[in-house]
Amino acid sequence: MSIPGLLVEYLITGAIGLTWILFGFNLTETFTEHNYLGLILIPFAYTLGMIIDLLAYAITYFPKQLIRRKVEQRHYQNKTKIFDYKNRARVNIIIGLKYAKLNSEINMRSSRDRIARGMIVNALGVLIFLGDQIPLMLTLSMILVSALSWAIFEYVSHRFYLNAYDEVVKEIKD
Repeated sequence: MSIPGLLVEYLITGAIGLTWILFGFNLTETFTEHNYLGLILIPFAYTLGMIIDLLAYAITYFPKQLIRRKVEQRHYQNKTKIFDYKNRARVNIIIGLKYAKLNSEINMRSSRDRIARGMIVNALGVLIFLGDQIPLMLTLSMILVSALSWAIFEYVSHRFYLNAYDEVVKEIKD
């Protein structure tokens, strides 16, 4: 993952998080009255984005393992399993060095997955901090859609990665 990519991901996730914090703690007027306070919003959004991503990583860690295991079972259902976590780092280095377009696609998918998992935490933040201002069914729907979107993205991304991994390993062996 490139540094600019992470910067953008954290800023997007943090900016969304800022909305429920500012409205939840009634801070919107404070920032409107004092324009200079807006200057701290960008670094605050970035830091908040990192914190949200860390929370989202913790929340999705075990479901991610289950999704990946399911993808691997289906992917290797009728063929020899090639994927091996021990060789993953080596294959990732080869992909990064020899296959720029493939590496870019994998990074784009990773970025999308990271933003989607951050939305789960942001949706929970809306429920916690704005629960009395937004209808419960709307907030619960937002949480459900965020979680399902992340799960689908994770499934599709890992399936794509396994296909890429298999092809790179076959090419290395030949």
